[in-house]
Amino acid sequence: MYNGKLYFNANNQVHGPELFVTDDVTITLVKDVIAGTTGGQPTPIVFNGLLYIIYGNLYQLWKSDGTDAGTQLVKSIAPYSKFAGIWNSKLYMTNNFDYSVWESDGTAAGTGLIKVQNTNNQILSYSSDPMFTGYGGDFYFSGQCSGITGGYELVKLTLGGAAVTSFTFTGSGNWSNPANWSGGIVPPSTLPSGYSVVINGACILDLAVVFQSGSSLTVNAGKSLLILGSLTVQ
Repeated sequence: MYNGKLYFNANNQVHGPELFVTDDVTITLVKDVIAGTTGGQPTPIVFNGLLYIIYGNLYQLWKSDGTDAGTQLVKSIAPYSKFAGIWNSKLYMTNNFDYSVWESDGTAAGTGLIKVQNTNNQILSYSSDPMFTGYGGDFYFSGQCSGITGGYELVKLTLGGAAVTSFTFTGSGNWSNPANWSGGIVPPSTLPSGYSVVINGACILDLAVVFQSGSSLTVNAGKSLLILGSLTVQ
C-alpha cells in the first residue's frame, strides 16, 4: 500500500508485466517501462515516503511518487536482485546470482555495492529467501560464511562501510576469489556507469562480467587479464 492505493506487478497482455495501481475501483498502468509485451517485471516497496521498485528485466532500481512522470531511474544494480530489508534508514538488496549486497539511501550516489561479513567471516551465500531482519540494533539473515561449517545458519550482518564503486585486483588467480581483491570485495557481475576496475596483478576472468557504458576497466603495465569466462562492454 502507498498513499491509500495498492501498487502491484500485473500483465494485461498489452504492456507485459509492469507496475499497476488500484484504488479498489479502477486499475491503471503507472508507467510502461519496457514497451511491448516484455514488461519490466517490477517489485515495489515503500521507502522514505516513496515507492522504490526493482525492475527485474532491466536490473535497475527506480523510485516513484505513483505517477508516470514521477517514476524515475535511480541506478543500475546487480542482476536478479530482490529487496532484502530496510535498516537504519537504508534500503538493502541482494540476489542469488553473485550474492552481492547493495545498499541505497534512495539516491544514485548513495546506491552501491557494500562489503558484508558476519563479524569476522566473509559471507558466501544466502538462503533462497533473502529477507534480512533488524533486531536489538543488529541485522540478521540466513546464510553461509567462510570458515564456518557448511549449511545455513543465523548470521549477524557487519557492514564494511560506504558504497564501493572502485575495485583493484592485486592477487594472482581467479577474478571470483575475494582474496585477490583489495579489501576482499569482488566487483558485481554488472558494473554500472561510474564504477571502475583496475587489474594490478595476474587475473583470470573465470565468470561473466558486463561493463555498462560509463564504467571502466584498466590493466596496469606489466599485469595481465586472461578471459576464460566472458567480458561484455556495452
